[in-house]
Amino acid sequence: MDIVTVERSKQHWQFAADSLPQLICLLDAQGRIVRVNSTFQRWGLGDVFTVAGRDFHEALHPECRDADCYLRNLLVWGAPELVAGRQIRCDAFDPVLRRFFAIQAEPAQPEIERRNAPPALQELLAVVTFDDVTDLRFPNESLIRLNKDLGDQVVRERDKRRQVEAVWMRMQAIVERTASFVAMTDAAGKLIYLNPAGREMLGIGAAEDISVMAAVDLHAGSARQQFTTEAFPTAVATGTWMGRSVLRSRAGTDIDTLQVVIAHRDVDGRHEGTSVVMHDLTEWLKGEQALRQSHMELRRLSAQLMSVQEIEAQRIAADLHDGIGQSLSLMKLQVTTAVKKFEAGATADALRLLHNVLPKFNDAMSEVRRMSTDLHPASLEDLGILATLAWFFRELEETCCGIEVTRALNVRESDVPPPLRIAIFRILQEAVSNIVKHAEPKRIDVKLEKCDGDLQLSIVDDGRGFDPVSITTHGHPLRGFGLSSMRERAKLSGGVYRMESALGRGTCIRVVWPAAAMEN
Repeated sequence: MDIVTVERSKQHWQFAADSLPQLICLLDAQGRIVRVNSTFQRWGLGDVFTVAGRDFHEALHPECRDADCYLRNLLVWGAPELVAGRQIRCDAFDPVLRRFFAIQAEPAQPEIERRNAPPALQELLAVVTFDDVTDLRFPNESLIRLNKDLGDQVVRERDKRRQVEAVWMRMQAIVERTASFVAMTDAAGKLIYLNPAGREMLGIGAAEDISVMAAVDLHAGSARQQFTTEAFPTAVATGTWMGRSVLRSRAGTDIDTLQVVIAHRDVDGRHEGTSVVMHDLTEWLKGEQALRQSHMELRRLSAQLMSVQEIEAQRIAADLHDGIGQSLSLMKLQVTTAVKKFEAGATADALRLLHNVLPKFNDAMSEVRRMSTDLHPASLEDLGILATLAWFFRELEETCCGIEVTRALNVRESDVPPPLRIAIFRILQEAVSNIVKHAEPKRIDVKLEKCDGDLQLSIVDDGRGFDPVSITTHGHPLRGFGLSSMRERAKLSGGVYRMESALGRGTCIRVVWPAAAMEN
């Protein structure tokens, strides 16, 4: 073939290559452009005559600094394949040209031919073709995005359904485990659900069919009419009703409850059923009754306290008037007489009168000490609980000669905290006073000891005893301030009070102060 023919063939090939819509690049072994077709210029990438010798990546992405750019790495991972004579293909979205490309790289010539080719041809590496498939990919991408959006929506709906199911399961667990009565009915008021607490409250078995029951049938007496004429219609009309009601169990027991009726409507606003929630007020009512009784007892104790204070004031006034007052009047008269004797010169008679007055002074001082001790034994602070109790027992034995008193004080002074000393003394004083007044005992046993860190006081007598239940009635001779004051003193000082008695079997009073109470 002559040179003219070769040149003409080259021109024909160049014309055919320039007519193609694809970008065609001829690269050498160093990745530089040897030749490009006119598509390079049509895409606005530059002049086809000045691009020769430029780096392949740099020519197509002149300002790209991305080390992970697909075009930069295309020849890095594809060069071994091309050198080995194998074709490479890839699809990519070009972020610089904003196009989707189907890229194909063909070896410039097979390996055998390359080794036998002239040196200039051996430098050629590959022919790289960029086929713009953007118009084909955009609809596909839209479908992909649509499918992805639908998939995401399905995932969101599934997650939402799972959340709703989880909330429902939690609500169901709460309703199943709550101690309150929870029931659900249809629009006609027939039961469709009753939780375990409701079944237990009414005595309905766990497997028993409740669909034949109506909510109104669970109520007692007039509460049925209230549910039918007030609770149910009000809930349907306004959404909710709340008030007191009474249920009747299978055993015939009436149960006071606080009831809430909630009406439910469908999407069209039609009434489709109700929920009935009730809380058992039995314990609350018992507590209210106990509180009411406690208030009544407190008022009674307050009245008794005022009465006792008045009686005590009268007693002190009588003691002052009849005892110390008369002694002082007599001593004043004798001293006055002695003064007149001195003035008259009868010194011996005056001295005799003064000597007679001295014992009366001692008696008056003893009476003052007795009254002071009754009001508050100062020896508790000065000498301690053990010395005060020893004095108390001596006084008791002197006063009540016919009663044998045994005592066992198995504690050290340090075992009794100072705040407890007055409480122990007053409880003992009140207990012994009651025994002497009412029990007619032959023997009284008193024990104060420390056991396992707890402080224990016991007062036991062998007297007449009494029925503890009977003294709670008004008008009983033993229903006074004494028993209540002992119980309150024990409670206020952190102790636990217990009394046991029976007719003809004596009485035992025990107070225990736990170690924790003594520490506080």
